[in-house]
Amino acid sequence: MQGMERHLDELRNRLKVTSVFFVSSIALSFYFSSDVLKWVQADLGFDLFALSAYEVLYTELMLAFLGGFLISLPFILYQVLAFARPGLKEKEYRAMRNYPPFSVILFVI
Repeated sequence: MQGMERHLDELRNRLKVTSVFFVSSIALSFYFSSDVLKWVQADLGFDLFALSAYEVLYTELMLAFLGGFLISLPFILYQVLAFARPGLKEKEYRAMRNYPPFSVILFVI
């Protein structure tokens, strides 16, 4: 049972680190979300209108979550790969380690 406890401890630690990184990246994105919203509005060429006061906050929160996800995606993919690494054979690991860079590139595109 000791191996299972070690495995679960590693999973818990990786989830803690990933959650802290994700929440901090959301906070960073929320700090810049009003600037991003102004930039998007200027790029559109017309004004955006909010029908209620809540819509402005909701839009900034959605931009913050999207930005936080985009910022933390490479870190999340690395944590998943690092967690799965001990259970993979060398050939499987070589095949799998190529996925994160390409998945980030394709996600951004």
